[in-house]
Amino acid sequence: MSVQIPDNHTTSSPHIVIVNLHSTANAGDHVLFKVLFDHLRCRVPHGRFTLIANDPSSFRPYADQAQVLPSFFAWLKQTRRERPWVSWMGQAVLGAITVVLDGWLSARGNAKLGPMPDPVLRDIAKAYRQAQWVISCPGNFIYSRAHLAGLPILGPLSLLFLAHWYRKPLELAPQTIGPLWRGWERWLVAWVLRHAQRILLRDPVSVELVKALGVPPARYRLVPDLAFLYREADQDGAERLWARLGVADTTQGPRLGMTLLNWGAQHPRFRGQEAYEQGMASLASTFLDDHPQGQVFLFPQVCGPTWADDDRIPARRVWEQVRSHPRGSQVYLIDAPQPPAVLRAAYHTMDLFVGSRLHSNIFALTGGVPVIAVAYQDKTFGVMRMLGLEEWTVAIEEVDGDLLIRRYRRLWPERHRWRQKIQQAVSECVADLEHALDCLLAPSNEKEHL
Repeated sequence: MSVQIPDNHTTSSPHIVIVNLHSTANAGDHVLFKVLFDHLRCRVPHGRFTLIANDPSSFRPYADQAQVLPSFFAWLKQTRRERPWVSWMGQAVLGAITVVLDGWLSARGNAKLGPMPDPVLRDIAKAYRQAQWVISCPGNFIYSRAHLAGLPILGPLSLLFLAHWYRKPLELAPQTIGPLWRGWERWLVAWVLRHAQRILLRDPVSVELVKALGVPPARYRLVPDLAFLYREADQDGAERLWARLGVADTTQGPRLGMTLLNWGAQHPRFRGQEAYEQGMASLASTFLDDHPQGQVFLFPQVCGPTWADDDRIPARRVWEQVRSHPRGSQVYLIDAPQPPAVLRAAYHTMDLFVGSRLHSNIFALTGGVPVIAVAYQDKTFGVMRMLGLEEWTVAIEEVDGDLLIRRYRRLWPERHRWRQKIQQAVSECVADLEHALDCLLAPSNEKEHL
């Protein structure tokens, strides 16, 4: 499909702004961005790109292909570090007024506000002015937070709002929306989504919420998670990983792979972190009891950008609990960050995977590996439901040793049958995604894609 540039722009190098990027320290977020970026560069080979990210330094490897700017969140964080005497709330309000006023002038005659004293705000405003499209990166960032009365949701929403304010077409690549706990959040999200040109949703739970918010059905479509299109698998890198771990016999098995997350540190409302970690440790011990030659691997799907995001912290605590097992030497803690392609190749060698990170589960599923998914948000339930795997999903709040062990004992004898089902479901996801992505950047009147 050819790409049509909006009528109010004439340029041989269309400018696309990709917003709400998080960090490449999160392997899942990195893959979502990479799949989207590669697709857009194929669709618009002469396009110019601007990336607006919470962790802009992690996107430096892409600096020769795109302009990289900090998000408002990263800008505020940097401002507080450089000018701690300045009120962050006052800085946020002043910055918002500045960019909104510039957008208002830009949309009404291409007038400019004038020189902005802050270079970050100046660059963000310039990017929106020059954009032909604004695309929200795939992921899950439009949801309620427990801290600061929910105000952090304004960060991602503000970047979507600016697309409307600058009168630029806004498209959302495959997203999870919600949960939304507060009335004002639901109102704001509904307003922003109703002004988007196209919304791709990656799970049925989000579809139900968006429908309840009153977004016109022609604006949104259910598609699989974009990570199903990620095909890189670094087999040599995985072999080097086994060598560094001292895994002498890579055919020894069976193998259990695990990912954990520090959900209690990210969400203070969650009080079950200790029980969850004990449950994962109990499952690892039971697996070793059942399989004298078994191996357990604790993988780091996310290593930052903050300590609360770092999966290695809870993984180390679980490793400390299991290492006293008589076969504790067969439990391996991967303590160094790994590229997504290495992780995916390593996950494909597992016989069973118990993942607390959604995209670690997807990486494993693309290799046909049976998965027990620990769901910390609705997105995991939704994605597993799309694949027909909802019976192998457990809520993190309910995790204990007995629950995980019961699921493992049910799945293990049936793992070969489920492997075939998984391979078929993944194949269907890939076919659906390849068609669905063609609607991005398409004219808004192409209703057949919606």
